[in-house]
Order: sequence, then structure tokens, then C-alpha cells
Amino acid sequence: MKHTLYFIALLLTGLYLSAQAPSYELSSFRCSEIMSKRIFESGYDSEYLLAYNDSTLIALPSKNKFVLSKKELENEFMWDFNHIYYTDDGTFLVHSGGGVVLQYDGQNLTRVDDSFYHQNQYGAQSFEYNNKLYLFAGQGLFTSKNILTKYDSEIKEWMLVSQSGKIPEFNPQAISTRVADKLFLLTYQKDPAEKSNLPMLVYVLDLNEMHWDLVGQVSLDFSREIGFKLRKIFSDSINNKLLVHSEKGRFIIDFEQNTFAKIKTNYPLNRAVLLNHNNGQDLIAFYCDNKTKLENQIISKKDFYSMTQSPKKLYEKNLELYYSVIFNFFISGLALFILYILSRELKLDSR
Repeated sequence: MKHTLYFIALLLTGLYLSAQAPSYELSSFRCSEIMSKRIFESGYDSEYLLAYNDSTLIALPSKNKFVLSKKELENEFMWDFNHIYYTDDGTFLVHSGGGVVLQYDGQNLTRVDDSFYHQNQYGAQSFEYNNKLYLFAGQGLFTSKNILTKYDSEIKEWMLVSQSGKIPEFNPQAISTRVADKLFLLTYQKDPAEKSNLPMLVYVLDLNEMHWDLVGQVSLDFSREIGFKLRKIFSDSINNKLLVHSEKGRFIIDFEQNTFAKIKTNYPLNRAVLLNHNNGQDLIAFYCDNKTKLENQIISKKDFYSMTQSPKKLYEKNLELYYSVIFNFFISGLALFILYILSRELKLDSR
């Protein structure tokens, strides 16, 4: 009987997990500690880069090591390079505070900038457009800012980019994704730590004009279901979907279709780092089964998305009209209140 139940469990698991690649056992390796810092796509098919220690990246599955010198790192760490860009010229890693740029070409990891550690755009939204590297907003040097910067590969330095429209304020827990020539930004109106009841807002940046529009506020369904502590897991550039994690689970967001849906996954998918695999046709799930082994499973995107619940509306459009109606209602109410006070004063004076 026990063998029968075990066989059934394996069969059910295999419905979704299509393949298991070899686990990685590395010396002096603490799996959960590394996983909490950084593992990401290298930009080359089915290869991944792992921030192994303070100064070293390891490529998987080859286990090739790439080490930055103390001179290049100064007082920073390898896992601090958490802005990742995929371009025709290779994969670029930018320091979390902006400034220093590393290039990975599939063979070598090289510093390519003539800049310095800016320490000025922590928590920024990073995106690539036309093979250019951008950072929007951030905090550092005791201030928050909503600037837009672009890396100029010719002068090897970062430049300010002019923006227009309703430019969003910086929020450390905003999330974003690029779809074609638009950057979608989902952001809180206040610090999420305050757990404000104000709905999140959706902004769009037209990347040809560098013009921002406030296109809506999230629906009541979204606010109730997703909760707080929103975190981006990965962007699916083929299907134009964004996978996010919150205190209430994992969700698929589709800005183009204006929908979101909760996705129900079991172990190991529910605690794994999910990345694109096989030229974006599949997903690979990295997870820890013990202290020293990094395990992984491969699942097709078709099977993965089949686990989503029915989609619901993400945000309500025409926010400007909504606010103008509220504003006009407020002004009308204020005018009526003032008229009421004046009429009472006149009556009192007539007595």
C-alpha cells in the first residue's frame, strides 16, 4: 500500500514538473543563504549566474567562476549588482546604487564603465530599451528622487534623461516591466510599511517620448487579494506577463490585458526562484532541499500558466476623470457649506 501511494504521489508531481536537471553541490556552499542573495539568467540560453560569495559569480551548469578584484569592488559585494540588463551586446550588471557597470559576454565578466559607485539610486526601477540601460528613481545620499538616468556606452558614464508628464514619486516597493515601447509601473501611494488603505497606482512611460501618464488605480479585487509586501519575481517577455509575490501568495499580472490572476503552486514551485529556460519556452525552478545542494526542476510555461485562477481586472482606467469628479464634488460641497454658514450669519445679524 505504501509503495502504491508513493507511486501516485510521484505521478501527480510529474504532471507539472517535466524534467529534473542535476543538483549542484558546491564547496563551502550554504544554499538558502545564496538563494536569498542572487541567482539570475546569464542572457545565454539555459545558463545561470549565481552570486557565490563577496567577489565571485559562478555559471551554471558549467561551474565556471568569474572573480572581481578588490580594486574593482572597493567596499561593495558581488550580490549588490542586482540590476540586470539583456542586450544585443551581452548581459550587463549594474550596482544597486547605480554607477558601476559590468559586462558578461558568455566567456568573461568585465567592468566597462569609467564611472564610480554613485550610491544614489538604491531601489531604482531598471529597464533596457533599444539596447540602452536605464534607471528610474531611487534613494541615496539622504534623499529620494524620481530622476531617469541612462548609461552612455561611448563616454562610459551615466547621463540624466529629460522626462515629462505625471512623473511618479519614488517608492521602494514599486514594481515595473517593459512591454514593447512602454514601461508599466505599479506603485504604492505611501510607504507599504504604513499599510495604507489607499489603492496602488498604475503609471505608463512612453519610451519614445519619455512621457509619463497616470492610467489608473488598482481594482478593489486586487487590493483585497494581493495585500502588501509586493515583490517582482520575473518578467516573461515572450508572453508579456509579470510574476509577483506578496504576503498572500503569487500572482500573474498582464498590463496589456489589464488583468491579474492568482497562481496556485505546490512544493517546490511555491518556494523556488523561477527563471526563463530553453529560450524562454520553459521555466526552471531553483530551490534548496538541504544546506549544500541547489536543486532545480524544469516546467513548461503552458503547464505553469495552467495553474492560474480566473483573471480579474487589474486597474480602473480614467483616473483623471475619477479625481476630477471627486474634486468637483468636494468643491461643490465646500461651496454649499460656506453658503450655509453665511446664511446663518445673516440671520443672526438680522435679529
